[in-house]
Amino acid sequence: MSVTLIIILFTVATSVAAFPPEIPTIEAIRNTNILPRFSFNPFFIKRFNQFERFLTHGFIHINWWHLIFNMLTFYFFAPQIENLYKDYFGKLQGTLIFLLFYFSALVAASIFDFFKYNKVSAYNAVGASGAVSAVIFTYILFYPQSKLYMFFIPLPIPAWIFGLLFLIYSAYMAKQNVDNIGHSSHFWGSIWGIIFPFLFINYKIIWNTFINQLFYY
Repeated sequence: MSVTLIIILFTVATSVAAFPPEIPTIEAIRNTNILPRFSFNPFFIKRFNQFERFLTHGFIHINWWHLIFNMLTFYFFAPQIENLYKDYFGKLQGTLIFLLFYFSALVAASIFDFFKYNKVSAYNAVGASGAVSAVIFTYILFYPQSKLYMFFIPLPIPAWIFGLLFLIYSAYMAKQNVDNIGHSSHFWGSIWGIIFPFLFINYKIIWNTFINQLFYY
């Protein structure tokens, strides 16, 4: 079984266990304390040293739509990146690097919000979208001319254009702060997806792969 599938199955199991009760009785809330305990809360991380929240929030989702969207997107892109690291480093080392990539992406995508909200006790965030964004952008780095769909645009566009538009949109929406979506997490997760491969793969290989894909595809 691939690491991608294991991450998906584990995330589905923990997310379902953490779903808020449909009928919010006192007893139901007491029996469902996973969500508040393991969500990303910068205030609790700083005050009570609950650093595990940097990771645990990525395995919790607020509802089925949130969970399905993130895991389906992850399923479409993660196998290629997992196999990419296995091809470069072998099965065992490639698997470990892929795991390090995913877990570090959860942290990297949350760092900005940690410093922004560590004095706000009411701030909470859940979901794997920051790490999923990292996976997508590593995919874009190695396959810039593949065709992707953006939001409700019905026509496929080259991956590198998708990436550029997505970064602009995420940065803009993060500044607007008008919804409950973690746009800054998407932005910084995406940036980490570009940075991380350079930590393990020679930059010349990455650059040549990107250029060859971009101009000679």
